[in-house]
Amino acid sequence: VNKKINKNQYHLKARDYKSYNQFKKDTQHFRNYEYSSFIGFRAGEKRKKSIKINQYGIRNNNINDLKKHLSIWVFGGSTVWGYGVSDKETIPFYLSEISKKTVINLGEQAYVSRQSLNFLLNLLSDVDANLIKPPSHVIFYDGVNDAIHPCTLSKYSNDNPYIHYQ
Repeated sequence: VNKKINKNQYHLKARDYKSYNQFKKDTQHFRNYEYSSFIGFRAGEKRKKSIKINQYGIRNNNINDLKKHLSIWVFGGSTVWGYGVSDKETIPFYLSEISKKTVINLGEQAYVSRQSLNFLLNLLSDVDANLIKPPSHVIFYDGVNDAIHPCTLSKYSNDNPYIHYQ
């Protein structure tokens, strides 16, 4: 697909804020995480100028997108989630613009591939219960956190279910 996107029409930059500190606060790491079965955590609901996370921990998507449409689900860590960027600068947003399809950003900061896979399995149980529609495609963009976390070996590593080595 060779469609060009005028990036400036879609997203907010630091210059759109009164202060860079407010932009940084809105677009970077925040700590309102909530427990989620089998994956450990999901972001809690947040509504800021350039970041919107719904009550299910899904960034920049209406939950009805999962209920009504065959959509593309994109899983991954902070690269997919869009650490440090506005909703309209994330990989799933650009994929949606290029494909003209509904793309659901199911990334989460610090996720490893096991958490992404478990999140997919959690959502598929909702598909089986007819609560949401199945995706037309599923994309995983993982690996960085899988490579980084084993490098932080400590005496507590055996207590972490998301580190996949012994």
